[in-house]
Amino acid sequence: MNDNEKIVEVARFQFPADAFTLLSFLQSEGIECYLRNENTAQLLSHMDTGGARLEVFEKDVPKVVELIKEGGYEKYLF
Repeated sequence: MNDNEKIVEVARFQFPADAFTLLSFLQSEGIECYLRNENTAQLLSHMDTGGARLEVFEKDVPKVVELIKEGGYEKYLF
């Protein structure tokens, strides 16, 4: 990772468990990705915390969006 590389949110999940399939899928395609707010969303699932956020490097966004659509995960796109 370069200090100039920006990380951006591409998908949001109310329940972190829903994110793991997509996270694994993207990682299997060679995409470096991160799940932010996973614990907060899980512990406070009864409240609107904004959910768990799937983040990737900005340079990977076009490929990630294509993969998300191909995999049927469009409803989670941010």
